[in-house]
Amino acid sequence: MDVIRITLHSDLCAGNGESRGNAVDTDIVLTAAGLPRIPARRLKGCLRAAAGELAALGDEAAAYTAELFGDKVGRQGCLWVGDAALPQEAAFTAWLKQNPAWADHSRVEQLYTDVRGQTRLKDGVADDGSLRFTRVLGQYDPLDKTKALVFEAPVRLENASPEAVRLLEHCCAATRHMGTHRNRGLGNVRLAYIPGADRPAAPQAPDLPAADTVTLTYHVRLKTPLTLPGCGEQLTAIPARSVIGCLAGAYLRQGTAADAAFRQLFLDGTARWSPLTPVIGGKVSYPAPLALVYLKNDGVYANRCAETPTGKQKTLSGVYTAPGKNGLLAASVPTTTTYHHKHRDANSEPTLYMQQAIQAGLVYGGTVTLPTALAGRAAALLSTAPLRFGRSKTAQYAVCELLGRITAAPVQEAQVTVRKGEPFFVLLETDLILDTDAPTPEAAAAALLGSLGVAAHRTGKDYLLYHTIGGYNAMWQMPKPRRTAVCGGSVYRFTADEDAALPSHFTPAAAELVQEGFGCCRVLNQSEMAALTVERKAAVDTFDPAADGDCEPLRRALMFQQAKEIMQATAWDLANSGTCRLDTGALGRLRLMLAEADSLQDLRNRVKSIKTKNKREGADTLLKSLYGTDTTPALPAMLAADPEFAGEMAQSFPQLQQSIADCWKLPLESTIHLLYYRREKEETENA
Repeated sequence: MDVIRITLHSDLCAGNGESRGNAVDTDIVLTAAGLPRIPARRLKGCLRAAAGELAALGDEAAAYTAELFGDKVGRQGCLWVGDAALPQEAAFTAWLKQNPAWADHSRVEQLYTDVRGQTRLKDGVADDGSLRFTRVLGQYDPLDKTKALVFEAPVRLENASPEAVRLLEHCCAATRHMGTHRNRGLGNVRLAYIPGADRPAAPQAPDLPAADTVTLTYHVRLKTPLTLPGCGEQLTAIPARSVIGCLAGAYLRQGTAADAAFRQLFLDGTARWSPLTPVIGGKVSYPAPLALVYLKNDGVYANRCAETPTGKQKTLSGVYTAPGKNGLLAASVPTTTTYHHKHRDANSEPTLYMQQAIQAGLVYGGTVTLPTALAGRAAALLSTAPLRFGRSKTAQYAVCELLGRITAAPVQEAQVTVRKGEPFFVLLETDLILDTDAPTPEAAAAALLGSLGVAAHRTGKDYLLYHTIGGYNAMWQMPKPRRTAVCGGSVYRFTADEDAALPSHFTPAAAELVQEGFGCCRVLNQSEMAALTVERKAAVDTFDPAADGDCEPLRRALMFQQAKEIMQATAWDLANSGTCRLDTGALGRLRLMLAEADSLQDLRNRVKSIKTKNKREGADTLLKSLYGTDTTPALPAMLAADPEFAGEMAQSFPQLQQSIADCWKLPLESTIHLLYYRREKEETENA
C-alpha cells in the first residue's frame, strides 16, 4: 500500500480536542497502548490547505484539487488517508498486550511525550490564571535518540489520474507544518509520498451446497473507528443499504455496466442483504428482544413474556444478543468520542464539533440470501472490494476488512407449531418498514397476521420501539425520505384461534425495502419464548492481527524508565527514613560537588575534602546508602525500593545495567532536593 511518510523536525502537538483534568489542558492523540498517532483528518486537512497554496502560486497540478480531495457539491475525491502511526505500532501493541507487566500505558506515554507549561504575558508579567499545559510529541525517537521520529500514514488512490498523483506529491512537499502552536516552534515536519505495489485481493469461492437458494455468512473487522448517521447507544449496526452501496460502487468501478446480475444483486430484491451486527461468541447477533429486561436491584435478567418482574427494570434497547450454551449472550457496542474542527470557508471561524464512533478492532457479521447462481459473484465482490461504511470514508474512519472465509448454507424452511388458545410471538430480528408513513401497532399486527395466514388475535402486551430511518442517495446527491420503522427486537403477542404450523422465519408481504435487510421476523411459540433468557453479559468479539517486529528496543526503554522511577523511590525512602541529618549548608555544598563530579569515585574524593567531621561523615553515609561501598555504583543499592527488579537486573541485561549505572546522579539529586527543602522548612519554623 502507498504511504505518506512524516518525519518530525520539531516537537509536535496534534491535538485531540480534549484535556486531562488539571494536568494537561491540550492533549494529543494516543492509542489505548499509549502510542502516539497523527489523525488522518488533520493530515488530509494540511494537504488540502497545501493544495490551496499551490493554486495561489500558479502550480498547474492544483487544477486537479477536486479530483484528489473532492468538492462541496458532492464529488468524492480519489484519495483516502489513514491515521499516521509509528511503523512498529502493530508489533509494539501486540507485544504490550502479551506482557501484562507493561499494561499501564503511562510509561509508554512518558517515553514519547512531554508536558509543557506556558503563560500569557500582560504588561511584561505573567497574567494571573493564564497558565496552560500542553502535551507534545518529542522530535526524536526515544528508542534511538540519534534519529528523528517517523510516522507512516496509509494512502489509497482509486482510479487517480497521473496529474492527481503529481498533485499529491506536490502537496506533501509543500506541507511543512501541522498541529497546534505551529507558529510557536511546534509542528515542523517533512512529508513524502511513497508509492507501493498494491496486490489485489484474491476473490473467494465458497463451497456452495446443492440448493437453489443459499445464505452467505461473512465477518468483517473494523480496521478504523466507524461513524454512522446518528451513531450512539441506539444505532450501532451497519445498515444493509451501506453494504449495498459499497459493493454496488465496487461492481461498477470494475468497468461492468449495470447488467442483469447488478439488478438482481442490488436492486430488485433477488438478493437480500442483512445489516452488519456485532459478532458475539463467534456468532452473528441480533437486537435483544425488548421483552427481556435487566433487574437492577437483583442483578439478573427477566423475561416479561414469561414472568412478571418487580423492582427497577432496564430494557435492553441498543443491546445485541447471540445464542450461548445456556441462553443468550448480551453485549453492548463500545463507542468513542472524537473532536474535529470544521473550516467552512476562509471568511468563517472554524467550528469545533464532536463525533461518536464505534471502536476499531470489533468484529461484525452479516448475511446475504440469494440464488446459488449469484453466490459466487457476491462472494468475489465481498472479498475484493474496499469495504468502507458510514461517514468520513476518505479519512480516518469507515475502513473494514473481510475476516476469514465466507461460508454458504442452504436456506431451510423450519416450522413452529402453535396450539389453539395459546399465545405465540413474533420477534423482529431487523427493523420493519411497512407501506405506511405511521405504522401503528394495530396496522403492523394486521400485516404480520396477514402474511402468516393464521386465525389469531392480539392479546396481552406488545413490547415495541420506533425510530426514523433516513439515508443519502449518492447518485442524486440528496437525502432519502425519512421513514418510521419498528425497531429490531420488538415483540408482538398473539393468541391462536386454531392449531397451526407457522414458518419459523418470514417476511411480511407489506414490508418495504426487503432487499436492504428490513422485515426479518421470527415466530416463537409459548415454550420457545419462555426459554429466552440471558445467560450472561459478554463482549463483542475483537480481532487483533498478529504482528512481527523487533520489540527489544521498546522493552529496554520501558525497563530503563522503570529503573529511573525505582531509583527515585529509593531516594525518597532514604530521605523519609530520617537517617540523614545534614543541614542546608552541607546539602547545598554536596549538590555543587555532585554537579561537578565526573564519576562516583570523584564525588567520594570531593566529600573527603569536607573539613567538618560530622558533615563529612553524614555525606559519606548518604553515599554509601545510595551506592554501596564500591567505587562504581551498586545497582542493588540504587534499586533498593524494588529488590525483585534489582535482582533481575543483576542476572541479565548487561547493556541495560550500564545505562542505569550511567544515571547514578539521579537518586542523589532527588534525595538532596527533598532533604534540602525539608531542612529549610524546619530551620524557618525553629527560627
